[in-house]
Parts: sequence; C-alpha cells; structure tokens
Amino acid sequence: MRRAATVLISVNICLLSCTCLLVPACSREPRPASRPAARAQPATPAPTLPTSLPSTTPPDDAYPSADQVDWQGPAGFPSQLPTSPLELALPDGDRIIYQLAQDRGPATIRRVGPDGTQRWAVPGADEFIPGAALVTLGERLYIAEHGRISTGANLSSFELASGAKVWTLPVHGLGPIGHSKYANRVELAVIRGAIVVFGNESSGRYIEVFAPEGRMLSTRLVPR
Repeated sequence: MRRAATVLISVNICLLSCTCLLVPACSREPRPASRPAARAQPATPAPTLPTSLPSTTPPDDAYPSADQVDWQGPAGFPSQLPTSPLELALPDGDRIIYQLAQDRGPATIRRVGPDGTQRWAVPGADEFIPGAALVTLGERLYIAEHGRISTGANLSSFELASGAKVWTLPVHGLGPIGHSKYANRVELAVIRGAIVVFGNESSGRYIEVFAPEGRMLSTRLVPR
C-alpha cells in the first residue's frame, strides 16, 4: 500500500512538471526606447501695428508762413498786365497757354505740344478785364485769376495731364474793399513746397501761403 502511494505521488509530480513545461513563459512587450521631449518652439510674436498710418500730407510747419516770406511780387503801384496770352513752359517741351478774354467771357487754358498740337483745353475764370498768374508743382498746374480793376483773386489747381480742375479757393487778401477806380495784380511762386500768392492792389499788398492740396495756411499784409 505504501509503495502504491509513493508511485502515485511520483506520477503526480511528473505530470505537474510536464504541465509546467507546456505553459509558455511570461513575457512583456519591450518598451519603446524613450524619445527626447520635444523642445518647445518660441511663439512668433504678433506684428506690432502702428497706432496711426503715415500721412502723405506734410505738416503745416513744413511750409513757410507768410511772415517768413519776403515780398517777391511787383514793386510800386500795380501795373496793368498785357492782354496777350500768358505762357508757361513745361519740362517736356509742352506749354500752358492762358488766353485772356478780350471781352466778356471766360478765359481759355490750353496745353499744347512743341509742334502746337493741343493736348487739352478748359475754360478759365470769367472776369471783367481779367488777369492771371501761373506756376506748376509736380503734376499740378496752379493759376491765380483776378480782375485787373477789382480786389481779390481765386487760386485754382488743375491736373497737368488732363486739365481737370481739382479745387478753387478765394484768397483772403485785403478783405472786402469798396472802390471805384482800382488796380490789381497777382503773381505766384513755389516756395518750400507751398504755393505763395503775392497780391498788389491799389489799397495795399499781401502775401498768402497755400498748401498744394488746397488749404490756405497763412496770410499777412505787406507795407509799401
């Protein structure tokens, strides 16, 4: 009986050993190699926007004031302008011709080529006994039109390429003046980028400064 028990125990041990051999060994999936932590990219700073857009219009202090401009108009009492056409030569060889009206009716402003070919023609002011002064600045033509026997003047800007009028402003000049017999002559100049009007009238003289885009900046009376 003891022998049988010993044999049975041996058989059980053998069976247990065989079962262990059939069970696969425990294993773990290999861990992937650790990757270095991604380096944080610096954030791109947002573009700094200007608080205000740059202006293409020069500040008023870029232009001369009337007090800084010396008299450059005609000396003495205002003389009469000739009634023949006023001409202004352009750098490309063209000419601006301001044809004063011989009688009542508007003047004529023309641009002609070197061979006399007319580029454009536009009407000017309708003044009784008219007078005018012309200058150019950049792509603009400036004309001061006035009556030669009345006070005041009007300053106008035109496109040189087409003759289109851009703006017209009256000069402050001497202000309203009552008169019977009178004389008036106006001249123009470009000084430090500004359009300067020199008015010589029977009652006095004045200097008036305009910005090219159409603003009267300053004015002053000039003693004779």
